[in-house]
Amino acid sequence: MKVILSLLLFFLVTGCCKVYCDGTELGVSFRKFKAVDTDTVLFTKYQPGTQQTTIIDSFLISYAIPATDTFQSTVSHSISSAYDWKITVASVNKQYIITGFELTGEHCNCSGKNYKAIKSFLVNGDRKQGLYVDVE
Repeated sequence: MKVILSLLLFFLVTGCCKVYCDGTELGVSFRKFKAVDTDTVLFTKYQPGTQQTTIIDSFLISYAIPATDTFQSTVSHSISSAYDWKITVASVNKQYIITGFELTGEHCNCSGKNYKAIKSFLVNGDRKQGLYVDVE
């Protein structure tokens, strides 16, 4: 009985998918800033290809951080590659325009299905690669 139970448990654990196959979200991190610099960050979502003229939505990430705080920022957020983005860090008067997402087809080993993943994108006109970006 213990052998059967052990085998059943083994197949349940090894059969579970441990990989999430979706690469259409870009992680944006502000770790190169002080926490006080990223107390307010505005994300604005635009219709792709409109040169930031057709706003779809926007949201604000805001924290109450003492001016004496010297820790590094831990603000990070994911954005969809289906839109163009403008990220505004008001306290340091910086804007980051993220556009030109190029997607590639990938195969999920876990589910066996195909999915899209970000191959590259533009940040203020500079081509970057990967699923994550540290803005500076």
